[in-house]
Formats: sequence, C-alpha cells, structure tokens
Amino acid sequence: MKNYISLTVLVLITAIYFYMSLFDELKLPFIALSDRTRLISYMNFAGIVFFIPLVIGFFPLFIFRLKNKKPYKNAELIICIISVLIAILSLLPRYHLGTRIEAAGYVKCVKESRTSATSSWRVYAKSIDLCKESSGIAGG
Repeated sequence: MKNYISLTVLVLITAIYFYMSLFDELKLPFIALSDRTRLISYMNFAGIVFFIPLVIGFFPLFIFRLKNKKPYKNAELIICIISVLIAILSLLPRYHLGTRIEAAGYVKCVKESRTSATSSWRVYAKSIDLCKESSGIAGG
C-alpha cells in the first residue's frame, strides 16, 4: 500500500511540473537569451533539478518493490545522494545564465520581479520599454 501511495505522489508531482512548465526553466541556461528573461532563485532552480533524478531513481524502485517484497538495501539513500549532488552541480549553469544576462546589459524589471521567502524571481529585459507594469500577481 505504501508503494502505491509513493507512486501516486511521484506521478502527481510530475504532472504539476508539466502543468507549471517548470522544465522550461531548466533549458534557459543552454539557449540564446530572449528579449525578456525570468530568473528563478538558485534554491528553486536546484529544487527543480533535484526532482528529476529522484523520480528517475524512485519510480523504478517502487515498481520493483510492488512485484518483489525483498527491498534493496540503502537504495533510497543512494538515490537521494545522487539527486543532491546533481542539484548542487546544477547551480553552475544557473550562475552562468545570470552572468550572461549581466554581460548582455539587460535591465531589471523591478515591478515584475518578486522576492519572498518561498518563491523569488527576477525579470530582465533588453530595454526598460519591454518591462510590464506589474508581476500579474495579487499584491505584486
């Protein structure tokens, strides 16, 4: 029963990632800069990256455990360690994206950027004319 719940949670989180287009944030460091670019915080970027190896590791593990009752020893720990290492390494491309934006002379869209304890981002544009008047969020 526990493995069914775990599989359901993994599928729901994956669906949320696709619905919110969070995987699009991961390709930003590797493509050409657009006229307007949104940079999510380092922690949010690492969190998105952390999820990918976690699902790739846990999903087959849980399916294996549904069929076989004998668990692998320390499999969850190994998967988590690999996920954390990949998340830490993912900060390098995010840092490089920030330096590319600064080197290109982009301006910060202050009214669109948001800083909070849970979810922060900054919006940059080639010129101040491309900035919007608000972030589109209530109170922001």
